[in-house]
Amino acid sequence: MKLLHEYVRMLLEVDLGDKVWAPNAPKDHAHYGTEPNTPIEEELWAAFYRWIRSNDAAGLGDMRIQDAIRQAAKDPRYDDVIKMHPGGTVYRGLRVADWDVEKITGLDRSQFQEAMKTTSKNKPFKPMSDLIPVNHELKPWGPIKSGLTSWSTNLSAAKDFASTQADRKSTREVGILLIAETAGGEFIDMSGVYDYAVTLEGVRHEAEVVSIGPVKISGIYFYQPDRKNWWH
Repeated sequence: MKLLHEYVRMLLEVDLGDKVWAPNAPKDHAHYGTEPNTPIEEELWAAFYRWIRSNDAAGLGDMRIQDAIRQAAKDPRYDDVIKMHPGGTVYRGLRVADWDVEKITGLDRSQFQEAMKTTSKNKPFKPMSDLIPVNHELKPWGPIKSGLTSWSTNLSAAKDFASTQADRKSTREVGILLIAETAGGEFIDMSGVYDYAVTLEGVRHEAEVVSIGPVKISGIYFYQPDRKNWWH
């Protein structure tokens, strides 16, 4: 077994020791122990924590950190914690001003307005549009995101983000629910990190996966603003 471990270490540049974040793990966790974190292990912890708690991409956006994650996700000692998403449908819910719709969805103003006509403020109230099939590549924008976007494997969590008004005074804010297939893309799975801190328990239901680079969107739903007199 020792020879096998040494062989694996030779194959991989990243070394997280025998346990992942042992000092940070709860006592009932498989990786709990007294083994100190390696330097790259400390960097990975900071990168994951900053993204989850502050949506700060300074760590996860670093290509060196991303390479370490890819390598660790292939190591049987670490792959229960450090994971790449295996594939499937993912969702992203967000609230934006109407002038950002085309950048995010690829639909122009007239297509957006036609989609909103499938909602209704009248009884029976229908705040969500029909599904709009698209073939659009979403590219992360802004240097702060470093090429990353947040997605979820939990449709209900994404709907919450899309349907909850962020600015109660806005008459231009609209909810968008994006649907994408992960095939051909690359996504970091956050689920293995949630066990490490009580402060992360509140976000576990978000079932977050983080895309590295562009994402191919296959479908879109729009949500009316809370001010129902703005739309149809």
